Amino acid sequence: MLHATISKLALVAAGGAVAALAAVGPAAAAQSLPEGGGQVHKGWTKTWVWVHENPSHHSDKIGKIPPHRTVYIKCKVQNHGDTWYKLAKHHGWVDADKVKTHDWIPRCRYTGGNSNMSDEESAPVAELAGEPLG
Repeated sequence: MLHATISKLALVAAGGAVAALAAVGPAAAAQSLPEGGGQVHKGWTKTWVWVHENPSHHSDKIGKIPPHRTVYIKCKVQNHGDTWYKLAKHHGWVDADKVKTHDWIPRCRYTGGNSNMSDEESAPVAELAGEPLG
């Protein structure tokens, strides 16, 4: 009888945990995805970082991120020997040398000519000094 009571309590506790995760799960998952879907990788700026329209130092600068700010990264490309990170929630690219990450950042399919990725839409760069970026 004691074993049956313990089993019932464990089942009720497990059911409550599943219900709690089900209630929180979709909201938490939605917050971790950039517009257009896919996984977001967190990093932070080591120094002032220019946000470029395209993954190139010759590309137009469309913003600047202060040091020690959180950025959210979609993916990376190689261009002229440099690695560039695509910001996940804003149009723009940052030089990977200026950003520290702990995650492995996947390669992205860069179509060239503009900052758009073939599989995502991003919001324009807003106030860069305020909220966490990426």
